[in-house]
Amino acid sequence: MVLRYVKKSTIQSWYPTIDLEGHIFIYGKLGSGKSVTGRNIVEAYHDNRGYKAWDLYGGERHEGIYWVFPSQDKTYWERMRAVGNFDEEAPKQYKINLLYPYFASLLPKKLPFKAGYVTSKVFTIPLKEVTIEDIKCVLGTTSDTSGYVWNEIANKVNKKDTCAVLEDLTKKFGGTNTLLNKNFIIPIMREKFLMNDGCSTNLDLKAEADDREAITVLCLDFVPEKFHLFVMDYIIKRLTTMAKDGKIRKKNLGFIREGATFFRADDETVTDEKIKIFRAKLSSYMRYSRSGFNFIVDCQSPNETKGILSGADDMTILFKITSPADKEMATELYRKEKRMRPDQISDLSFLEKGEAYICSTNLRSVQKVKFVLPRSCYWKKEYPNFYKYHWDKMGGDWKSTATIKEEIDTLFDTNKDKYEAEANAKKKNRGKIKEPEAPIAKPNPDFPFGENFEQVKGANPTVIVENEKPIKYQSILDFNGSYD
Repeated sequence: MVLRYVKKSTIQSWYPTIDLEGHIFIYGKLGSGKSVTGRNIVEAYHDNRGYKAWDLYGGERHEGIYWVFPSQDKTYWERMRAVGNFDEEAPKQYKINLLYPYFASLLPKKLPFKAGYVTSKVFTIPLKEVTIEDIKCVLGTTSDTSGYVWNEIANKVNKKDTCAVLEDLTKKFGGTNTLLNKNFIIPIMREKFLMNDGCSTNLDLKAEADDREAITVLCLDFVPEKFHLFVMDYIIKRLTTMAKDGKIRKKNLGFIREGATFFRADDETVTDEKIKIFRAKLSSYMRYSRSGFNFIVDCQSPNETKGILSGADDMTILFKITSPADKEMATELYRKEKRMRPDQISDLSFLEKGEAYICSTNLRSVQKVKFVLPRSCYWKKEYPNFYKYHWDKMGGDWKSTATIKEEIDTLFDTNKDKYEAEANAKKKNRGKIKEPEAPIAKPNPDFPFGENFEQVKGANPTVIVENEKPIKYQSILDFNGSYD
């Protein structure tokens, strides 16, 4: 929800009036209200345009988890009703699905749960779906040897295999000393994140996309940082592909905070190869915006997204910007098209918190607006640790993860034992001396139709046909008789 500046003393509410064909980029200084506004826009498209909402990256503070509460700013909303013309209950308890990747050593014993509203879903992914391109989001650039080893492993495993088989297969294909083994295979086996195709905890993105009412939040709180991009890429790649192929409904909106973390990867100061790889992938996924999956990304500077997707934005939102270079880059197009005046560009340096200019492709000129706070709760610096204090304080319930751990441990151990038993059986058979087999009779070329024909003079070898009286000829060449 947005408040539009008008000449009257009242404040009018603003809603998205058209569906998105491109993406939304939000720029502004630290503390200007970018992340809060991103949350606000997700709510607006979810509530008013029927979009499926995906909170894909909560930043270093893991802000996405606070979707589980309605807005706590009750005094603020009472004041806004008195000033504006709001005719709805502003604070709202949304239905939230929290997605937790299963990393055994970090997953807590219990996760948030509230019947009818908050569901925590621990998930794994099928081993057979993982490609060397996915693994690059963990390793960065991979060697030819690592690529060979993983491709051979992928060809060898079947749908019933879990990551329990990776150790032996890595040895078999000569990958023990590779970075693939040390930085991916060993830790992923320890965490038991890659399971077989039949595991009940495997992430069902189709079912998640069909749950249009729920806002789906990816929680990376209990995932090693080195695997964050791997998990994000797995989900985003498959969601955008399914949308492009028509396997899920259109109108999906993904929210990514702190976009500079990924989009600054073309900067020479960024040396992490896996960040650069993820940036290239994300840029590729975003090119299919018309397929039905759009993004909201917030960044501090427009320089951070320079050259990523020229013309792919449906809406640009400019909060307080003081850097002349940033203002020049952010407003260059709108100035040339006479959609933004010089005084409006100058005003960017003096905007108050929550104030912004909206530059939309369907508007001939920019609009100055003031965003209201989201209807759901959002992160504040005075909030304590969510899991240790906040959830309990707000009266939330918990769901045990013990059953999930037991199922995954059982699948992992069963698969490992079976694979080792089969491998040991092969070793034993390999050492045994095989008994010589009886020779198999081969057809005689002189008798292509078999040797049970009548004896023919001059033919060798001689075949005696039982229970038949042989017909004797002097020679085949001298035969002038009849077969009757």
